[in-house]
Amino acid sequence: SKMMELFKANPLLSLFLLSTAGLGLAGVGQQLAGGGGKEVGTNVSDFEIIPESIVVNLRQGEIKEISLTINNLGGSSMDISIRAENVEDFVIIRNSSLTLLPGESGTITMDFLARENTPPNLYTGKLIVNVGIIEKEVFVAIDVESKESLLDVEAKIPNRYLKIFPGEDLLADIKIYNLGESKITNIAVDYLIKDENNNTIKVVSDTVTIENQLIFTKRINIPKETRIGKHVIYMTVTYDGKIASSSAVFEVIMEERISQKQRTYAALIVVLTTAWCLIVYSLLRKKEYSDILRVVRL
Repeated sequence: SKMMELFKANPLLSLFLLSTAGLGLAGVGQQLAGGGGKEVGTNVSDFEIIPESIVVNLRQGEIKEISLTINNLGGSSMDISIRAENVEDFVIIRNSSLTLLPGESGTITMDFLARENTPPNLYTGKLIVNVGIIEKEVFVAIDVESKESLLDVEAKIPNRYLKIFPGEDLLADIKIYNLGESKITNIAVDYLIKDENNNTIKVVSDTVTIENQLIFTKRINIPKETRIGKHVIYMTVTYDGKIASSSAVFEVIMEERISQKQRTYAALIVVLTTAWCLIVYSLLRKKEYSDILRVVRL
């Protein structure tokens, strides 16, 4: 055929084409080994929740209104319900269910409250959103501080550090404000890293002095054994028996690494493909040499 004549006339071209095909097969093999298959058949992506996590700072006796937006991204109507888990004493859900048509958005309105006698602390839990058998979670951190603290604090995580790997440093921009009229010394500052189950991962403590305000960046190393998932930095400033606090959520994510099994599969396919190309090339050269001998004999 014309294709075979082209290969015989250009053996290097044939080797290049076969090698290119082999590399394509190697890529497929790596996907089969678990390195890039796309999950299909799930309905979780048919709706989204905004925001994905909620942090509420409350003084004792304070109430704040928070809204949750749910978007129907699917092609059919959805009956949606929502409930609180582990933070039921702090949340009143005004409309715990709603129905959304395709492409429609809805709002869940909630009141977050801290009673006068609620001890200053960090309280974590979840909002569970159900659509049929599909379930999504919204992480909730409720930061309760003393009602009459002379200090006000703010902890904010820069965008670059909202998602980090285990073993990396977390950076937080800290602001401490003195609401009194004189300088305050020997202020105890504590930084707690907690997971979504309220387990304490790490504690770091400082002592500072402040006149009007104090602004700085705090660096905290996240342990390598920290589990994947949402976490919160909970900062407390204690003075004269009163606690001021602030919290911010970040996520510990898994590094995308090719496993040893995937490397073995890919290497094996490349080796076999290369051997196949060499054999084909050898046969083409042998065929070409035979044709030359036949012409010489003639």
